[in-house]
Amino acid sequence: MPASATVPSGGAALFVGSEAFGLPASTTRALDALLTIPMPGVDSFSINAAAAILLYELGRVAARLDPRAGR
Repeated sequence: MPASATVPSGGAALFVGSEAFGLPASTTRALDALLTIPMPGVDSFSINAAAAILLYELGRVAARLDPRAGR
């Protein structure tokens, strides 16, 4: 699911897998959602870049849904 499609209500944890192996199957089975980053023309992002993109997008969407979230 694209990162822009969801905003967790309440607490949340962000798990970011490695480029080569992703997350272990035991971890992904326990998650409520798996997010993706559209990457047209890009082979991959470093784990740092991927985490930054996801955190930014989740914060942007949360602020759009609830302007108080950006404070």
